[in-house]
Amino acid sequence: MILCTFFCRCQDTMVRDSNFYQTIIGLLRQVDGSFVALRDKFPNEVCCRPGCDDCCHACFSVSCAEALLLRHALTGLSDSQKKQLVKRAETAENEFHVLENKIRSQRPDAKKEIVGTFRLRCPLLVPGSCQCLLYDYRPITCRVYGLPTSIGNQGHVCGLSGFAQGRTYPTIKLDNLNQYLDSLSEDVVRELGLSINPGHRYFIHQLVLQDKL
Repeated sequence: MILCTFFCRCQDTMVRDSNFYQTIIGLLRQVDGSFVALRDKFPNEVCCRPGCDDCCHACFSVSCAEALLLRHALTGLSDSQKKQLVKRAETAENEFHVLENKIRSQRPDAKKEIVGTFRLRCPLLVPGSCQCLLYDYRPITCRVYGLPTSIGNQGHVCGLSGFAQGRTYPTIKLDNLNQYLDSLSEDVVRELGLSINPGHRYFIHQLVLQDKL
């Protein structure tokens, strides 16, 4: 399978010592800085607080570059953490199949809408808490979830936020970030000599289950 080939060849030291690692960590820090700036400017509208895990139940895929960073981070977990994570990923995978069946029964053009509204618990969400197991390495979608975003000229905002409908706010343009991530994915595939499609996207539960950690 493509993912198995991908991750078996991407050893931890290869990722850590690559130019890609420093680049994507720098990008994540910039995104975090944008989040803090907007939160400080709109403290009553940005409602992200410790104890909220709404974004941890969104159904979305991540870029090849983000997937590689997550797999790198997974190598640092204990055996116990990995075992529990695999169980949670298996549960998410089963629920995801339910989503796929829904998609098959709908119009083809309804697929994005269904995926975007489906509630799927991320396996990285630690049970009994609102903490992410790999918080420092979480994807960009997680980092900007509480802010106004747009993709394909369609705006989106967390339903728990205080942003008022009809008003104009600074918006994170995910199309631009995704284009950069696609470019970064191409760079890392070339840098590490991987025989995969850098444009492929991955669901987090799929990453966990590829080789059972």
